[in-house]
Amino acid sequence: MASGVGRKMTTRKVIKKGDDFICGLCGQKYVSKGVAKACLKRCFEASQKEAGVATNVTKKVTKFRCSFCKRVYTNKGEAEDCVERCKHIARLKHKREQDMEKSLDQNKEEKAKQLAKIAEYAHMEAAKRSSDIGNLITQRGNSFICNACKSTYSNEKDAASCAARHQRGRDSTSYTDRVAKAKKAAAEKRQGLARQLTAKENRKIKKPDSIFSKSGAGIADSKMYKKEGDRFVCQTCGIAYEERSLVVSCYQKHHGGSQNLSAKKKIDPDFTIDDDQGKSKDELAREKAQSIGDVADKEKFTREGAKYICRACNDAHFTKMEVVACFNGHLADSDENDLLTPDTDGSPESIDSEPKSKYTLADDADLPDKAKFTREGAKYVCKKCSRKHYMKIEVIECFNYDCPEVLPSQSDED
Repeated sequence: MASGVGRKMTTRKVIKKGDDFICGLCGQKYVSKGVAKACLKRCFEASQKEAGVATNVTKKVTKFRCSFCKRVYTNKGEAEDCVERCKHIARLKHKREQDMEKSLDQNKEEKAKQLAKIAEYAHMEAAKRSSDIGNLITQRGNSFICNACKSTYSNEKDAASCAARHQRGRDSTSYTDRVAKAKKAAAEKRQGLARQLTAKENRKIKKPDSIFSKSGAGIADSKMYKKEGDRFVCQTCGIAYEERSLVVSCYQKHHGGSQNLSAKKKIDPDFTIDDDQGKSKDELAREKAQSIGDVADKEKFTREGAKYICRACNDAHFTKMEVVACFNGHLADSDENDLLTPDTDGSPESIDSEPKSKYTLADDADLPDKAKFTREGAKYVCKKCSRKHYMKIEVIECFNYDCPEVLPSQSDED
């Protein structure tokens, strides 16, 4: 045993480290666990027989120290009492550790016996099940057939699993029936999801119109007109007005005067502008342009987001030049009609009393815009005069007016 008594209270059991067994008191290594336990017992008994009181003299003062708990006393009797108490505590701990080790050993033995019984029972059950399953499957060439459901498998393990399920009563259907059942369940799930989606779409509520005030005619204003900037546009003829009362009157004129329109909740989808007093959209646009007159360019259109709306025909354009040319075209048509309209006396002098417009639309001006030009790099080439322009509106204007030297949008004339 090691001479140091300070390790008596540290460890009182055998420690396994690798292939060696170490005594917890003296630290000696042994190959056998039994030999290490015997060493531990001898060391513990030797520590109990020792006095356990150490004497130390410093500056002519004698002190006594317990070798177990390291407490220091000035009286030797107190130190001896402390040693006895520490020995008693060590004996109790040592006895408790031995009892615990014995209990663990007994539990290990009982557990090993129980595991052996369980393994034996499982082996017997497996052998019995194997013998029973062997009667439920049939080998045919390289395939194995379950005798209960006649399903064919490529290996014996799958066939045995199928036979075991039948034997336990979990599944008495064939493999084909199980596949059909799974497909049916998947189809029902898809149909359920489709019904849920349809119901969700049907529950969607349409948003109300942004303008929902009631007019004197008894119908929502959003059915009569729409707002485009600061103007009111009639939903029937498309003419824009600056005041709300004017567009309401226009709508009521199209639908039977100022009578109550509560019965006409929906506008007839087959209604056209040509039915309005026998006038076409172009005639209405010319009249509107004539009523507005030759005003400044900024008064010839309204804005709707990024688009330019012609005040005569309410057509949308993407550039200012396009909408100005559109309005000027309606105004030119109205001026041309005024020139061609004779006086009441029918004299030919009245026809030539006013000068004709400088620009007239060509006969093929109604062609699609993409048929009026070709591209050459970043330029637009007119198909009539082959003149090159930098903007699409310019080449379309050149084509529509038979390629004048100065385009209407570039003219300085009022």
